[in-house]
Amino acid sequence: MHRASSDPLTQGSQHGVGVGRSRSPSTRDLRDCASALFWLPVIRWRLGRQTLAAVRSRTWPESSPCHAVRPLDQAAETAQAERMARAVARAARVLPFECNCLLRSVTLEYLLNRRGIACELRFGVREDANAPEFEAHAWVECHGQPLADLGAAAPGLRVLR
Repeated sequence: MHRASSDPLTQGSQHGVGVGRSRSPSTRDLRDCASALFWLPVIRWRLGRQTLAAVRSRTWPESSPCHAVRPLDQAAETAQAERMARAVARAARVLPFECNCLLRSVTLEYLLNRRGIACELRFGVREDANAPEFEAHAWVECHGQPLADLGAAAPGLRVLR
């Protein structure tokens, strides 16, 4: 009988499917988590000192070639993007600082762009004049679908285009 893992890096692994079952993460899962653990603090530091546009243009310039070895079909790209989204979410849980939706989304966008996976960074804002404070959310979409663990626009959020 397998016991559920309490390790945040292995929770939610595609290999730990089923209630109360957990297996060792694959080398690919560990590599993805390591990438996220490295890039989350780097991008957080950059976001604290530059505008979002400056961070995005400096971190992944339009002219830089992507690291994709071969083109993937849409299903394979979506599966790889979902796996990377889970890795970013797991890595964010173990870091000693808060990783808000903007940081997780910008990091995920960067990691997907490095792999040559087409994705879009999305923003939504709540349009309620009676709301006590401003509310916004950021997420990443791959082929028009929001990626897991980052969520999509919640009801009542207007997507900015």
